[in-house]
Amino acid sequence: MKKLFFLALAILFISGCFCAKFSIFSRKENSRPDQGLAFKYPLSNTDSADAKEPAKKVLILMYHYVRKVQKEDNPLGYKLSVDPNAFSEQLEWLRENGYHSVSTKDIIEKKITRKSIILSFDDGYEDFYIEALPRLKKYGFSATCAIIVNQIDTPHYLSKNQIRELVLSGIEIVSHSMNHPDLTALDSRELEDELKTSKDVLESEFGIKVETFVYPYGKFDENIEEKLKNLDYSLGITTKSGTASLTKNPFKLPRRRVDNRDSFDGFIKKIQTSDW
Repeated sequence: MKKLFFLALAILFISGCFCAKFSIFSRKENSRPDQGLAFKYPLSNTDSADAKEPAKKVLILMYHYVRKVQKEDNPLGYKLSVDPNAFSEQLEWLRENGYHSVSTKDIIEKKITRKSIILSFDDGYEDFYIEALPRLKKYGFSATCAIIVNQIDTPHYLSKNQIRELVLSGIEIVSHSMNHPDLTALDSRELEDELKTSKDVLESEFGIKVETFVYPYGKFDENIEEKLKNLDYSLGITTKSGTASLTKNPFKLPRRRVDNRDSFDGFIKKIQTSDW
């Protein structure tokens, strides 16, 4: 009986050690470090001579949708969209002509160099993930996505999981407000919600720092500028046409719109005739 008793104790001891060891291995397997860097893809022309020469201006291109849409069926949607194949042609031309992508953070940190370009996408539509991202990866460009926070996880917009993947891929996420209202028509409390809450939600949900705000409809005034400064924003991006300067008001940065109305030659002309 004693032998059986000690044998049982030995079995229990060995089993306990095995389970403990298995449990430790399980915790190690599940406690993976952040994998963000592993997802980032190589960017084009970052080692070129132009990419090493400081510049005072940067061209910000403004996109909305990357999708196929018929002008006759949806005239407004046609003006807000770029055909996926046309987008590929634009990226290929930019790569072949020595342009490289940067982020709005690079403006803040004064890291702009010659032939820097920012590809900005307003509103946070799902087609950015489906159509734009694979093409950006193929041609070696990053982008900046301006998110309407209350549209996350709604039909035709990006989901939280998709945005997390974008962050891991190196895509910059910035605020485009909570609800995309005309900010100039809001009272003080409503304005605070659109500016501050959108920033807080994006930062807490995705573990990022949000320093750039893209004005809905391009509408803003001096009061909104001051609010942004007080809320620790560093940049405000408009819909005014032009090239952004590092030496001018950082809360009035202009962009150049790109949509289906631009032919391929028109797109090239838009780039080449911008005030660099």
